[in-house]
Amino acid sequence: MLIRLDEGRVIYNGCDLTDLSNKELRKFRLKMQLIPQNPEEALDPRWKIYDSIAEPLRIHGIVESRHEEMERISELIDVVGLKEELLNKYPHEISGGELQRAVTARTLTLNPEFVVCDEPTSMLDVSTQASIVRLLMDLQRRFGMTHLFITHDIELASVIADRIAIMNSGKIIRELKPRELRSRLKDTCRLYEPMRV
Repeated sequence: MLIRLDEGRVIYNGCDLTDLSNKELRKFRLKMQLIPQNPEEALDPRWKIYDSIAEPLRIHGIVESRHEEMERISELIDVVGLKEELLNKYPHEISGGELQRAVTARTLTLNPEFVVCDEPTSMLDVSTQASIVRLLMDLQRRFGMTHLFITHDIELASVIADRIAIMNSGKIIRELKPRELRSRLKDTCRLYEPMRV
């Protein structure tokens, strides 16, 4: 609901988010977070990484003191594997993988139930992609979060997903189990055969 819908509805745990006021949505946003495709666009270039990670804690009044804030951020960077010395750097001074870890730490500040991962590996090199995917899968298991993982990488989807929805022009045209998608990947012709809407 960062962008208002032209049509349709967004249902979360039985609640229609499209009918909520901004004040009501704010409560839901504590439970839902976003890991964007371009992490450098998600962080203010004028802020150090520390302040970008701390911002949700400050906005929602999660911590009561600077000491508590520092402890929470220290825990979070440890969880995502980000080095402490990077907290005093600006976004342009760190690598793409480090930026994605910083954005992930920021996402975790509010202990979300649901995280939209919008192609979180598309801007990264192959080895960094693998480490970010491992991190996200580990966080999902560790904290019991649900991920909506958006990707154009069919093989990646077949490995990380519990359920897969294939979309075309904004509509779900087919739902698959990972095992069915892996089977289709073995036979490229079957993967791209027409799908019934």
